[in-house]
Amino acid sequence: MHSGTRHRIDVFSLGGTITSLPLESGGGPVGPTLSGREVLSTLARDAAVDFVFHELDPKPSNWLAIEDVLALSAMVETAAGAGSAGALVIQGTDTMEETGFLLELSCSAAVPIAVTGAMRGPSELSADGQANLASAIGYLVQAEAATRVVVMNDEIHPARFVRKDHTTRVDSFASGPQGPEGLWVEERFVEYRTPLPKPEGLDLASAPERKVLLIKAALGDTLDWLVPILDRFQGIVVEAMGGGHLHRDATRVLVEACARVPVVVTSRCHGGPLLRQTYGYEGSEVHLLKAGIHLAALDSLKARLALSLVPAELPAAAALERFARIESALGLRPGSGTSASKGLAPAT
Repeated sequence: MHSGTRHRIDVFSLGGTITSLPLESGGGPVGPTLSGREVLSTLARDAAVDFVFHELDPKPSNWLAIEDVLALSAMVETAAGAGSAGALVIQGTDTMEETGFLLELSCSAAVPIAVTGAMRGPSELSADGQANLASAIGYLVQAEAATRVVVMNDEIHPARFVRKDHTTRVDSFASGPQGPEGLWVEERFVEYRTPLPKPEGLDLASAPERKVLLIKAALGDTLDWLVPILDRFQGIVVEAMGGGHLHRDATRVLVEACARVPVVVTSRCHGGPLLRQTYGYEGSEVHLLKAGIHLAALDSLKARLALSLVPAELPAAAALERFARIESALGLRPGSGTSASKGLAPAT
């Protein structure tokens, strides 16, 4: 932070473990209780940082909906227009990777946004919330671009790549082989690589317009159960096996479906890109591509969110073209996957 410069940081507190205390006297199960002001009250304050608190209804992050995050996005934009220099979002970790990504897609504010929380609540041994808050605030003060990041365990992860990989550990969050943008250490941001600014030209709907079904491919599942309920959805995302493979009968169902709704395929594997030209049998990646199914670079959770915001008036083929443009705006090449080290280059 430059000497003499004051920074306004707007704090949006949604709840989560970082705000959770025992629900009954004497201990026991916990629930979101504390406000953002209370969470930050014991943190050592930088005299040059002014906090503006926005206290939202505290809730576990598994209660959040897409609409909640889009409303938060609008609040951040309003705060930025009123002079905010950065937004700190405090929430639970269960859906943190999705909140960060939705903010990247939807929020046009030209300020950095850092999402953080805790794996261990304030009443637990070795609670990590205060350290995460300090790292996130420090990053926001020093950030030189309008990035959207998740800050956990001293690491700054780009929102478009971050994922939660463990249920309980304080180092639960990772961002694939790309790794974090940097590290918070000695009260400064140590940059590993150029931070990713917010994408431009996404051309998304301002509210979720498509109800998107997320399916994980499993041994022997032919997806015959999908046929009678297909009319309830305006998009399908499938976590395929391996490099983008499905049971042949499941493929036949999806080939019929893709004439009516956009169908996007990801992998149920955490690492590696989808293949595009190796296997040619029914249900292979080559077969899916020829059928008009999109092989995504995004992971399944992020693909579902992006497809949900593709305008509903677009027919299936046009919706997939719009989805592909979203991936391009995020700097993802077809077939790169979120785990490919070359996935940061602009799509051509």
